[in-house]
Amino acid sequence: MKGVALIIQIGAEQHSHAHDETIQTAVAEYSAMLYRIAFHQLRSAADAEDAVQSTFVKWLERKAPFDSEDHQKAWLIRTVISRSRHLLDSAWFRRTVPLDTLPEDTAAPDPGNGVLDEVLRLPPKLRTAVYLYYYEGYKVKEISRILGVGEPTVQSRLRRAREKLKIELEDSL
Repeated sequence: MKGVALIIQIGAEQHSHAHDETIQTAVAEYSAMLYRIAFHQLRSAADAEDAVQSTFVKWLERKAPFDSEDHQKAWLIRTVISRSRHLLDSAWFRRTVPLDTLPEDTAAPDPGNGVLDEVLRLPPKLRTAVYLYYYEGYKVKEISRILGVGEPTVQSRLRRAREKLKIELEDSL
């Protein structure tokens, strides 16, 4: 994530020292998580890094302070998901085929049983809910707040994802 550090250095020239330290702390604390979220959306290491970088650039451009650390974390997650979706919707992304595979440093569980492969095949909305719930340990209420949807919507997405995963995993056995 060298690119994120470079962007922070460039952005630091425009902000106060305290703001710079806050951003550097957030980069150190949240970069890996944001990368994993973006990777699960995009399935490409380079594109995931781009999404994380653009998330921190957007933060540098943000004028309003965060109410709390939870607000900051939720904003970062929402923004990286939004940046990932923006990349997925771009003409470039629709017309190209990713060449890289899952890198070892994503801290994802061992895909030996095929579960991760099946999770990555889920539609983005279902995949995001599953990732935040099972991989990042968020509760339904927190996911609802992060994604800006109702709790029943999150529960429905998790249920539909479980059903799809069950069918796919039974077929692969």
